[in-house]
Amino acid sequence: MQLSVSDENWRAIDALGLRVDANLEALDTRLTQGGEPTFISLANPDEPEWNTAAIGPGKRRIAEKLLRRLASRFAPGGLLHYG
Repeated sequence: MQLSVSDENWRAIDALGLRVDANLEALDTRLTQGGEPTFISLANPDEPEWNTAAIGPGKRRIAEKLLRRLASRFAPGGLLHYG
């Protein structure tokens, strides 16, 4: 199903977008997308856990090791949260 939007509504949408952009700029708000580090396995680069799945057994094991190394260096005694 295709929905049509009137020219008047498109102008209102565009005006709102311009106001949002102006507010973000005025407040010096920075937006990022995909800013997290991304790692790919050298041993199993085609596995879903390294491409499309959120987690898998190999990725979890390596992530756990990295998390503990980073925690011991930067936040000894800190709470480790998985989410």
